[in-house]
Amino acid sequence: MHEAHFSVDSMMAGSFSRSAIGSSTWPSGPPNPNPTAFAASPWQPPTSSAPPSAPEPADFDRFWGHAKARLARVAMDPILQKSDQYSTKDATVYKISLGNIAGSRLYGWIGIPTREGRFPAILTVPAAGVYATPAGWTDWTRRGFIAMGISAHDYDCDMPKETYDQLNAGPLKGYPFQGRQSAQSFYFMRVFLSCVRSIDYLTSRPEWDGENVVVTGSSQGGGLSIISAGLDPRVTAIAANVPALCDHTGALVGRQAGWPRLIPSGDELAVQRVTRVSQYFDAVNFARRIKCPTAPAHRPGSSRPSTRSRDPSRWSSPR
Repeated sequence: MHEAHFSVDSMMAGSFSRSAIGSSTWPSGPPNPNPTAFAASPWQPPTSSAPPSAPEPADFDRFWGHAKARLARVAMDPILQKSDQYSTKDATVYKISLGNIAGSRLYGWIGIPTREGRFPAILTVPAAGVYATPAGWTDWTRRGFIAMGISAHDYDCDMPKETYDQLNAGPLKGYPFQGRQSAQSFYFMRVFLSCVRSIDYLTSRPEWDGENVVVTGSSQGGGLSIISAGLDPRVTAIAANVPALCDHTGALVGRQAGWPRLIPSGDELAVQRVTRVSQYFDAVNFARRIKCPTAPAHRPGSSRPSTRSRDPSRWSSPR
């Protein structure tokens, strides 16, 4: 496998929506807020296939169709607050929040190029944790994008670190496991739909070029990138770095499950319930539905293959 590098400038010069692009080499935790290029190790077809660790639910598409319809009934209700601190002569940056399911909201930043024209959109989805969303995720505006970055949580995106520490020790403690015994109450239901709602807003902007939507992120964000493309056909390319949220049921067939190791041990009834729920939230099942160019990537030693999508040859998208 050879590492491939794709500069943003070359993407903008070519047929962007149908070009393979790679993933930014962001570290774990809050990613580098000043990206300048994508770099990736695209998947090569494996010589042998690792079978799925669990069957896909028969009603998978119907389940997520209902979830998206539920979101569509919620007013987008955008609230934008201009940031003089982060705006420049080249881009106007806003703190943004949008309506989401169950009375919640999503929070993040959006940057709009100041020059005239229509631009591709890029959405940065968050790595795991409880932290302030980097306003630097909007720096893609310097490369000619409408750029948005979002938080996973229903809390403001630029509070003091001490506030996030308190949330991490309190209501957001163990958030990846909250509500996991029910698909409707599982924490990641609103997180996945936050990605769709962000795309709703990006594609509603008059500055959008009407064609291109890229989603990128690392770890949890890598999984969310895959999920966004499988869930929303408006996505035209993804760059998924060390994707988590894959192969939740791996441990049931003797291999390491992906983060967050969702299925508990011990109580047999709890294991059965969470196993059923996990199959609706496994990035592997979304990957099969991707039609756009994709570039999953990993840093050597950062995660074992079993924590990522086991069999990229099952993906329907070009790589």
